[in-house]
Amino acid sequence: MKCIPVVFSVFFLVGASQAVTLFVGQGGVCDLPKCTVQAAIDAARPGDTVMIMWEAPFPEYHEHIVIDKPITLTSDWLPDNRFYERPTISCNLNMFDEVIHVTHPGVTIRNLRIRSTTPIEASPGDDLDMRSDAGIRIDEGDTTVEHCEIMRCRIGILVENSGGRGLNTRIDDCTIGRLYPHEWFAPQFPLVHDGNFFGIVRVAPSAAMSTAAASTTPDRISNCTIARNRFFGIVLIGGDAMLVSNNTIAYNGTSRPEVSPGQYGDGGILCLPDEDPSGQTAVSRSGTVITANTIDRNEGQAISIISGDSDQTSHEPIVLNNTIGTLTSSDHSGWVTIQH
Repeated sequence: MKCIPVVFSVFFLVGASQAVTLFVGQGGVCDLPKCTVQAAIDAARPGDTVMIMWEAPFPEYHEHIVIDKPITLTSDWLPDNRFYERPTISCNLNMFDEVIHVTHPGVTIRNLRIRSTTPIEASPGDDLDMRSDAGIRIDEGDTTVEHCEIMRCRIGILVENSGGRGLNTRIDDCTIGRLYPHEWFAPQFPLVHDGNFFGIVRVAPSAAMSTAAASTTPDRISNCTIARNRFFGIVLIGGDAMLVSNNTIAYNGTSRPEVSPGQYGDGGILCLPDEDPSGQTAVSRSGTVITANTIDRNEGQAISIISGDSDQTSHEPIVLNNTIGTLTSSDHSGWVTIQH
């Protein structure tokens, strides 16, 4: 791995200690123990920013990252810049369960490309594995991911909500997979497919956490492009406190004969409202709303809602004002399906 210098810039006001920016990349003197993004994160204090500087031709940092304090991890790439790509953080998902692991609330990740260094081979049971090999795994709430591109993972972003402070996670203006005019296909050497198996998987907090966090803002997925993922663009496990709005969800799923669509099929959005990760009865503080999305050219169903009890519909999502285009499958029973 190339040794990347880390530069520390500290700003103070008289009588008060202010947040600092730690630059990773161009310039500075390379101190070997600090030549990684993780070293800069470890050196940062709550409120600090770790800034990855762009380096020609394409900067890539092969690291497994753990963020255990409320900081911002970003780069000097800007969303309106078309002349160069975001700096990349990648690692081998055969060795780790995610590229970036967020274990503390109050984290912001922006302006990065995140991917696995090796393609994940298709195998039986892929359709049920919605909790491993993530680009970003988020355990805690109050987390923001924006202007990121995530590819070549089993799950692009996994919002686990497994810590003590769930909800209020915002995923905004990200590209999960790639928007190309054809669907997912099984990777074949030397080609590497650039989508994920699932784009975004969000797990609702357990009943106990949901009750404790009654005043917390729901999780949100907005303004994202979620495309060319093998099974579904978005999976919502549990029916509590979620808003999906203003996204483009396209070309997810596959009709290739050598690839099974799996137990739940494939398509744009899969909702499993009765699932509760704690095994307790779900507590519906505020439900799931799916609105103002463009859902187009997905294989299978645009939105699939699978609920176990027809008498318990309070956790099923509210679906309104979405633009649902054509489906690539010639055999579809409807654009929005509900199974009890």
